[in-house]
Amino acid sequence: MSAILTAIAAADEEYLCALANKGLYKRAQRELPEAGAEVSAQGDTVTARFADGTEVIMEGSIQNYRCTCPSRSVCKHLLMAVFAAKSLGSVPAVAGEPEAASTDPAPAANTAQAANTAQAANTAQAANTAQAANTAQAANTAQAANTAQ
Repeated sequence: MSAILTAIAAADEEYLCALANKGLYKRAQRELPEAGAEVSAQGDTVTARFADGTEVIMEGSIQNYRCTCPSRSVCKHLLMAVFAAKSLGSVPAVAGEPEAASTDPAPAANTAQAANTAQAANTAQAANTAQAANTAQAANTAQAANTAQ
């Protein structure tokens, strides 16, 4: 499997929220069904084309991408491209991920919900820790600047 397909298969909620943010992650999830995504993979390149004419090309890694939208940073199209590549079967499951043994969606949905809740809690905790560290650092920097005056 190519490096880009491996990266997409491994990209989970925590990784994608760190790359973008939680709001953009949720927006991309909401908008994906109506986006009309068409995904293709060739070698170490994955291309996603959307119904609105936007195109995302990822080469070698998720971070090495180009999007035709006007955004200057990580956009919803990149996240939708990753979701679409996973959901359309362009990307095999990550080794070690359990496959659904039952055709009853309820147990799988409950397991996924529990995993997503725990993951969201861990992501929020990491974000809060980083924010607290950044706030303390900014306060210390401001205090040092005031002392120097």
